[in-house]
Parts: sequence; structure tokens; C-alpha cells
Amino acid sequence: MLPAVRLGLIWLALVLAACGRGEGQSRGASGTTAKAGGGGVQLADASRKFLVIEPVSASGNPQGRSYFGRTAFRPKALSAVTAPFAGRIGKLAVEPGQQVKSGATLFTIESADVLALRTNVEQARLKVRVSDEVLARQNEMVKRGVGLEVERFDAEMKAREAHSELERAERNAALAGGGEGTKVHVRSPVDGVVVTVKAAPGATVQPGGDPLVEIGDPSGLWVVADVPEGEAIQVPKRAKAEVTISALNVTLAGRIAGIAPKSDA
Repeated sequence: MLPAVRLGLIWLALVLAACGRGEGQSRGASGTTAKAGGGGVQLADASRKFLVIEPVSASGNPQGRSYFGRTAFRPKALSAVTAPFAGRIGKLAVEPGQQVKSGATLFTIESADVLALRTNVEQARLKVRVSDEVLARQNEMVKRGVGLEVERFDAEMKAREAHSELERAERNAALAGGGEGTKVHVRSPVDGVVVTVKAAPGATVQPGGDPLVEIGDPSGLWVVADVPEGEAIQVPKRAKAEVTISALNVTLAGRIAGIAPKSDA
């Protein structure tokens, strides 16, 4: 930004010098006097407080520009949490700005679908217990010579089928996490900071809907500068840059990571 200020002062000096050649001295609209002579410009003391005088010198960054920017999370640094089951939101456990650990409860859902999954697990366990008892009895009868091998084989196949059904039921119920009845604890998949919370107690939700909670990884935060399209080609990749946060009165050193391949419509 300094080159623009220095050029402005040089232009001001040239204008005043040109006026001085004709009259030797001129009187401004504010009543101050500017005198020209000796290759320079002399200003009245009352006028000097409105100017910042700096020596003319080569700038270290003649092409430096300032742009407005905003913080944003990189695509892989933002996790969106949706509803795993249809139901109604019961309780919120987080708020924006809160730090969370992986596995922490974000909110709970009351879901009849979850109750059905957990009921299927109990039924599958009962079926396994019965089929195992039948198979054990058939094995004992064949061992004593009073049973038929075909009946023992049939009991073995039914026991295997029962165990497979139990495994499927347990995998489906595992999606709901721990708990009993209709309640589902929706947990954070990563460590991070809660960015947005769109879940509201009592609201109905569907699986695959809009994100209810977004969690960002602070280590994946960057600054996006709004550069005019005509100037983007003049910004070199990997060039050094400074980020000034006015609210914190802090300036951070950085480097340009990349330029978006398309313009913001």
C-alpha cells in the first residue's frame, strides 16, 4: 500500500511546483500559503498536519495489494453429521464454538426404527439359543445310536442360519450405538470444534438429510481472499502473504496455497 501513498505525494509536489513557476507563491482555498523555490515546495505549518511526509524510495513489494478475505475450512477438514435414523430429536448436547472429542454425544434421537432393530437382536438371540439346544440333543441321540443323521444335519443347518441372522441383526443395531429402547446417541466422528448446529429439539429428521451438526478441524483452517478476476493471474502461487485480523489486532505470516480454478458467479 505504501507505493500508492508515495506516488500521490510526488504528484502533489509536481502540481504545486507547476503553480509556483508562474506566480512564485499561491494561496490555497483554506488560506494557507505554498512557496516554491530552490527545487522544492515549502508549506505553511498549518498545512503540514494534514500530510504524511516520507522519503521517496524503492518499495520492497511494488506489486503488493490488499484484499478482503474470510476464513474457511478445507474440504477434508469439515465433517457433516446427519441423522442415522428417522425419528425426532430429543436433546442437544453441544453448541457452536464448543470443542468436542471423537465419540462425544452431539444429540439424541427418539426412533421407532431403532427399537425394531434392537427387538430383532433379542429375537435372533432367542432363536440361536433354541437351535443350539436342538442341535445338541440331536448330536447326543446320534451318539447313542437312537437318532438319525439326516435329522442331526437338519438341526445343524438351522443352527448355522440362526447364528447368521444374529450377526446381521447385531451389525444393524450397532449403527445405533449403545443404549436401549428408542433412544439413539449420535456421536462425533472426529475431534474438532462445532461450527454449526441446525438440530432443534422436537424436530423430525430423516436419514440422509441436511447436516444437523458440522465439526471443523482447526488445523485445516485457511483464509480465502476475494481477488478480482482480472488480477488473479498476477498472484504468483506459493508467494508470501500477510493476513491481518483487525478484531484481534494481529498480523500473521502465510503463503498462497492455490488459486480457485473458477470464478465466483
